[in-house]
Amino acid sequence: MIGTSPRKEFYDDSSQHFDQRLPFAGRPVQTAMVLTAAKLRYLMTVSELRSGLPHKIRCVDVAVRLGVARPTASRMLSALCREGMLLQSREAGFRLSGEGEQLVFRYQEEYRLLTRYFRERLGLSDYDAREAAMSLLLTVPAGTRAALRRAVSQTL
Repeated sequence: MIGTSPRKEFYDDSSQHFDQRLPFAGRPVQTAMVLTAAKLRYLMTVSELRSGLPHKIRCVDVAVRLGVARPTASRMLSALCREGMLLQSREAGFRLSGEGEQLVFRYQEEYRLLTRYFRERLGLSDYDAREAAMSLLLTVPAGTRAALRRAVSQTL
């Protein structure tokens, strides 16, 4: 139907079936997080902003950094909080959870290496270098990335 938002499924304990009408009647359905390039991009951005900004990380900071609308950033940040990758508080704003930190740590060295290569060797802007590196991280198979990482390391 035009003008309505998609319904979310919630598990209703009393009747043991999915209830699409009453989202607060049961608890949310638990699903495993699927890591997408977009999710990793948001997590990496929060990590970068945390080390570069003197104040708390706000939704608008992430939106500006990624070049997206604030409501778009808000939806993704909320989803990452629900999935346990981010924590949010009034005092500190958004920050990575322990699980989020582990995930970022796994990709961060490779991301920095590729970003640096794209900036220094290919002359890409900071934004384009970050976007290209991020795209490679989740779309190129691990073996190919390892070979690329070795080749890039030799040229820097």
